[in-house]
Amino acid sequence: MLADQSDMDVIGNNIANANTTGFKSSAANFTESFMQQSRAATINNPVGLGVGLGTQVASTTTNFNQGVFQTTNVPTDMGINGSGFFAVQDVSGNNYVTRNGDFVEDSGGFLRTPSGDFLMGVMSATPPTSPTTGFPPDKIQIPATVTSGSPVVSFSVDSTGAITVTGQDGSTQIAGYVTLQNYSNSDGLSDVGNSLYTYQTAAGPNQYSQASNTGTGTIQTGVLEASNVDLATEFSNMIIAQNGFNAAARVITTSDQMLQTVTQLTVGA
Repeated sequence: MLADQSDMDVIGNNIANANTTGFKSSAANFTESFMQQSRAATINNPVGLGVGLGTQVASTTTNFNQGVFQTTNVPTDMGINGSGFFAVQDVSGNNYVTRNGDFVEDSGGFLRTPSGDFLMGVMSATPPTSPTTGFPPDKIQIPATVTSGSPVVSFSVDSTGAITVTGQDGSTQIAGYVTLQNYSNSDGLSDVGNSLYTYQTAAGPNQYSQASNTGTGTIQTGVLEASNVDLATEFSNMIIAQNGFNAAARVITTSDQMLQTVTQLTVGA
């Protein structure tokens, strides 16, 4: 019953985040709790005797399939078309990765999440084509002026993450690159909520590189990646979990009735 309740908690969390940008649904995986082995199989008794004693949640896996893009036409909104994660850093210097590309430009020109985390990348005109170990070193900041001294009036991010700024005089320059992290085992990341994940060694090498390079996807601006929760699937799973819970409760009730019968027979004897 506890396992079914945990399964229901996972399903409920998926349903609650059906409209959360960049959210990835999870699923509970079960395994037998204990096995009471009364007799092992032998040559003369080729079939052993064992009785399972319940189930437990062994793990929860995250479905990292891409969600659909919702068009916003906001230049600071970004989505990853394919594999990869944005790297962000909080004000304390803690690094995270996320699929949520909902960014805003603050008064200092930094691109940040609504909760204040900085979007990370490389503030250089040289593209980071080779995978580099670790998290990107720079906070993405839109400069106030171009090299000619003209004030920046607009910027754009292309599919490779290149940030092109345009000056009032019409001159352009590449200010830096929004880089992407990519992992061989995304399930090895630790979900810390708010669509953020922390790196764990189980995820494989922690490296950043230019978008569209070394297996990473491309960046699309003016869009946000919607949650990949399938409500029809979640409600079906909820019914299955509820039926499993009810069946387990019925087993306990029936077992209790059998014990009461045995007790009455014993007393009567």
